[in-house]
Amino acid sequence: MIRKLILTFFIFLIGCKSYEDRFTLQDYDEDSAVIAYSEVKYHEINGSKVRVKQLDFDKLDVLRKEVFFGDEFINKIRYYNENGILSKEEIFNIDLKDKLTGERIVYYPNENKKEEYDFANGKKDGYYTSYYKNGALESDLEYNKGKLSGSCSWYYPSGNLMKIQEFLNREYYQIEYYENGNKRSEGSFRGEQFVGHWVFYSPSGNVTREENY
Repeated sequence: MIRKLILTFFIFLIGCKSYEDRFTLQDYDEDSAVIAYSEVKYHEINGSKVRVKQLDFDKLDVLRKEVFFGDEFINKIRYYNENGILSKEEIFNIDLKDKLTGERIVYYPNENKKEEYDFANGKKDGYYTSYYKNGALESDLEYNKGKLSGSCSWYYPSGNLMKIQEFLNREYYQIEYYENGNKRSEGSFRGEQFVGHWVFYSPSGNVTREENY
């Protein structure tokens, strides 16, 4: 009986380690070479020490990563650059099918957001938003299992619309704009290939040519 309990506990420890390895080293790894040492924070609950946070520092004592735990599983990671400024934040959840889901936010060195998006099973899944360094909106996209889908928009740094794409099955319809707001071109793609009827415009808005592909 004692041998069985010891074996079960050993398997449990291996399982916990493989869980963390899978989600922190394989799918969401940062450059671990910069980490010189770590500090682990515990809370005491019902007489037991429970790990709640791990702080990773580089050799210059700059905080490079914070790992937050819930029920011994990782539920949030914050990454910092060499100046100690937040560069990325990941929030994790485990759904009923035991697939990793969550949200990722990436920052510029000036601490403005660079991109934020949802992911499922390690792939972009849901809404994706990216920003220019000054905070202006760069893109507003939708993903389905790592692939663009639905209605997607891109913008110039000025805030004017650059292009839109509407995805339907294997094709998508695109309208591209000059920065002055006039259309540049419109038509359909299948993969990277032009298909169907395309219209091209001059910056002043006049049709310059039409093509059938």
